[in-house]
Amino acid sequence: MTGSCYYNQNSFFDYFEENKLISCITGFTFTVIFIFIYILKAYTFFDKRRIPRAVDPTAPFGNIKDVLFQETTFYVYLWKYYNKFKRKGFKYGGLYLFFKPSILVVDSIVMQKILTEKKCITDGHRNYFPEVSTVVDLFTEDNLENFLLRYSSIKDTLLVDLDEKCASTVLHNFFMETTSSAFGFKISLETLPAINALLNKKTSSGFKYYFGLVY
Repeated sequence: MTGSCYYNQNSFFDYFEENKLISCITGFTFTVIFIFIYILKAYTFFDKRRIPRAVDPTAPFGNIKDVLFQETTFYVYLWKYYNKFKRKGFKYGGLYLFFKPSILVVDSIVMQKILTEKKCITDGHRNYFPEVSTVVDLFTEDNLENFLLRYSSIKDTLLVDLDEKCASTVLHNFFMETTSSAFGFKISLETLPAINALLNKKTSSGFKYYFGLVY
C-alpha cells in the first residue's frame, strides 16, 4: 500500500486580494506612525518648555503606572515627587497623568500667586475650581486671631499636664492640637484612636502619617 501526500501549491497571495492586503498594511503602518508621533508629542511637553519633570513616562499610563497597578497610593505618589522636587530645589515639577501633563507646585510663594493673583486665575478656572476662594480666605486675620487664642489656652495647660502625664504624650497632643488649629479645625484627642483604627482598616498608616504629608 502506497501513501500519497498532497501539497498545496497555492501562494499566500491567492488567499487575499493583493490590493486589500496592501491597503491593510499601509493603514496599519500609518496608524503606528500616528500613535508614535502622538506619544512623542504628548511626552515631550515639559522638555520643550524646560520644566523639570518626573521619570520617563510609560505609555499609556504616564507616571502613574504604580498607582494604577496598586503598588502605591496616589497620595504617597504625590508626596514622593513633592519631596523629590523640593530636595532638588525646584519650585514646581511636571507629571504625566496618562497623556495629560500636570504641574505639581512645591514652592509656597508660587502657590500663593496661583491662588491670589487674578492674572493666574481666569474666570474659567474659577468656574471649574470654585473652592479657590475658600482656600484664599483660609488664613485671614480672624482665623489667625482664633488660632492665637487657641494656642494660648493650650499653652497654659501644658506645664500642668507635664507634671501629671507622660512627657511624650503631652508633647504629642500639644503639637497635634496646635497644628490642627493652624489649619482652622480642631481635633479632639479622644477621637484620635477611632480615626487611627479607621485608617488602619483602609491603609497601613495612621492619622499621624497622613497629617505629616502636609509638610
